[in-house]
Amino acid sequence: RKLYEESQLHSQKTNEDYTPIEQRNLVMEAYYDYQGLHNTRVVSVSTSSSICGSSFELCSSYQEKQKEKELFYSTIKSILPASFRIGQDCPKEFRDAIAKDVQAHVGQTMDIVVESSSDTRNTGSTTTTTVQPAKPIPFLPDAYQLSVDRRTIRRNPRLSEFHDWLKIQTNAGFLTRQETVSMIPPAVLGVQPHHIVLDMCAAPGSKTCQLLEIVSSSLDQQQQQQQREPLGFVVANDVDSKRAYMLVHQLRRINSPAIFVTSCDAQFFPSIEPIFDRVLADVPCSGDGTIRKNPGIWKKWNPLGSFSLHGIQLNIALSGARLTKVGGYLCYSTCSMNPIENEAVVAELLRLTKGSLILVEKHLPGLVVRPGLHYWKVLSAKGKKRIKGKQKPKMIAKREQWAATDVDNCGDEPNNIEQDLNRNEEEIEEDDDVDDVDDENNGIAQDKTTNNKVVLEGQEYWEEENLRQNAIQQGLIPYDTFENVPELQRNRIRKSCFPPTAEECSTMHLERCMRCLPQDMDTGGFFIALFQKISPIGAKATKKAARQQAAKDSQTSRYADSTDANNSADNKSNELVLAKEDSGNSDFVHVDEALWPSLSDFYGFSDDFPKDQFMSRECGKAKVIYFISKAIKEQLIDKGIQQKAIIINSGLRAFERNSKECDVAYRVTQEGIHYIAPYMNNRFFVVNAQDFCTCMKPGGIWIGNFSTDFQNILKTLSPGSFVVSLAGFEKDVAKKMFLVMWRCRGDALNCLVAKVEQLGIESKLRALGLLVTVPELKKQHQSTETDDLEVSEVSEE
Repeated sequence: RKLYEESQLHSQKTNEDYTPIEQRNLVMEAYYDYQGLHNTRVVSVSTSSSICGSSFELCSSYQEKQKEKELFYSTIKSILPASFRIGQDCPKEFRDAIAKDVQAHVGQTMDIVVESSSDTRNTGSTTTTTVQPAKPIPFLPDAYQLSVDRRTIRRNPRLSEFHDWLKIQTNAGFLTRQETVSMIPPAVLGVQPHHIVLDMCAAPGSKTCQLLEIVSSSLDQQQQQQQREPLGFVVANDVDSKRAYMLVHQLRRINSPAIFVTSCDAQFFPSIEPIFDRVLADVPCSGDGTIRKNPGIWKKWNPLGSFSLHGIQLNIALSGARLTKVGGYLCYSTCSMNPIENEAVVAELLRLTKGSLILVEKHLPGLVVRPGLHYWKVLSAKGKKRIKGKQKPKMIAKREQWAATDVDNCGDEPNNIEQDLNRNEEEIEEDDDVDDVDDENNGIAQDKTTNNKVVLEGQEYWEEENLRQNAIQQGLIPYDTFENVPELQRNRIRKSCFPPTAEECSTMHLERCMRCLPQDMDTGGFFIALFQKISPIGAKATKKAARQQAAKDSQTSRYADSTDANNSADNKSNELVLAKEDSGNSDFVHVDEALWPSLSDFYGFSDDFPKDQFMSRECGKAKVIYFISKAIKEQLIDKGIQQKAIIINSGLRAFERNSKECDVAYRVTQEGIHYIAPYMNNRFFVVNAQDFCTCMKPGGIWIGNFSTDFQNILKTLSPGSFVVSLAGFEKDVAKKMFLVMWRCRGDALNCLVAKVEQLGIESKLRALGLLVTVPELKKQHQSTETDDLEVSEVSEE
């Protein structure tokens, strides 16, 4: 009853009960002012490929610094504009058609009515604003940035048609809605179709999609060499298995077998031979670069999280360097502007690898990036009192309230609560350097000696010593050297957080790092560092990686049998098996050989049909059979990767077990049909555009709706799945003009293609000028058995 009353009270709240987030954080301002974030300004921007899109110089006066600061904060207080790109694996005809659609929808200036920005109480006041045309993103082909945010596209009636078009093209895999700065790391990596790529922290998957599109785009060139599948592949990893499953859902749009999804801690990615030509380490970070789309950061930001993440980021980067082959490239990136998470990690990685890695300067036309920092300040903050759940003031007040309303039942409960209150005051944990707590200031304690703050302005404010004092007034604690860090704080603030010496700077070339500030391209904040591995990792970095693995093993030793120290290897294997069972996954194994004779006879597979590339999960009789690319099978599965990591998914679904009566146990699926159809000699038919479009009609389709030639074929066809191809595209695997159909026992058939993919095929037909308007379907003169038309039960989800 109490929960119900609280929910009713909550539902009665209006917009007036909520206060908008204040877009200001004095601690963040003081931190980045002292770091010198606003000390450079853009001089010129160029789209020439000979320079990195822009040039910068140091601000020569405090007015220029103040102007940079104002531009920075005015930008991050505005809504982040939406952006998207056309898939790089799309054939040219489709890309050109989609580009024309973009121009038709958002290629011109338009006026739209939006809610007034000053209407904080949402009273219904509106204003008219001008939407500028979508502008191409210069450093990436077929990518666009809009002048409106995602929320406006989703909710504004004037843009509803464009929103619907976006959804259709995205679901079909032709478009990916992705933040502009998120497109940079795959672009600077320079991935080629034959490369083996690792994305260490892949979820939610927009960068992984970009990498996979490049690897899968090789099909057009491969057709000339009679290659039917990509030569390279992408390994996508995420520590959270739930996020990894979301990643699988995202990658299915690309419809490529060149993907291998794992779930393990990127710091301890399985020790395998360095086979990766390109490695992307887009590491977890504090994310203050995303403040335009995550306004909660305004209230919660403080510098303490960067110190906690620094070690994790360094370990992931070191693991990525170990897995990169000599001559390959590693890209380290964050969506943070904090040098503790950026240049400090890069500098320590260069120290540990001792010349095995070098920073590479990358030039992309039109990309506006600022050089990396050589020097930064280490600023901590006074900690916040940490109070256990039952000892929070809110919980104590609740217990007092309950005791006061029910004294008879509680006996001497009030006295007990009094004792608890006294005990709680003694048990509150707090850092040694905490003087007071200011809950309104992001949990950062304020120094009692700074109550009378002096506010400086103009040139005086921008003097180095005054910036330092301002940071101290806001509760920040500067440390000039590691020796100044208190002993108890050294587990958090490591020596690697401090800037390199002048001698180290001369060899590290940290200026080759790339800093994207929001005001430069109207984007979020981002950081990118590109390394090339020129020699094997040295002993120092190898020993550090070994220590990390040993630390991890000691943490999991509670699962081991303490009575038998010799069973450590077996215990590790058992832990992996238990983890796989918890995640609902099992290993990929070869399909039972006894299955193939009947399938080969039914579908007429040719002699070169790659049976060894079709695998199932190790869980009894297979419900689904997957097509695995040859490169993944040889480089990963055959080399025992499944004994070292949890495998979430790989390949494409090729066959699924029938739920209807048929001569064989399995039907072909739409997801993997373009890798099966080239080998089929039976139950594969080439039809004209009229019949092809008729096949996509919903429900049971009477065969009398097709051309005479196709009718004659269907009448002799036994029940089960079959494939139709559009005439002229039967050998063009890249365009995937195939439909999986089901022949019913009566005179009807059914399309086993999901509605989303049907819309995508219609878009391709429209681009090719082959979309045919199908008249209203004729109905059968005599009804067939009802279960024949209920084939929707086996339609793909």
